[in-house]
Amino acid sequence: MGEIDEKVVKACCHYLPNHSRDAFRDPRVSLQISDGVNFVKSGREKFDIIILDCPDPIGPGVRLFSGKFYQGCYNCLHEREIFVAQNGVFFTV
Repeated sequence: MGEIDEKVVKACCHYLPNHSRDAFRDPRVSLQISDGVNFVKSGREKFDIIILDCPDPIGPGVRLFSGKFYQGCYNCLHEREIFVAQNGVFFTV
């Protein structure tokens, strides 16, 4: 799992403990605190599935909607694997 802000993970674990149910303590979980754009750009790891939950395409989050970012995600997948993106609403107000 990747997250750009460690404070988000800590706040969720503290204030919403039933959501994660100690999942971050599971040895199968690898939590990467880093910028997702830079993470996929490095292409050092390969995955069977990438599930992307993006903010709205404004401000700093706009980088997560670029062709370069999606190409980086593609490059991080094993052959014939799965990419899923939840990109919020289909319009920006």
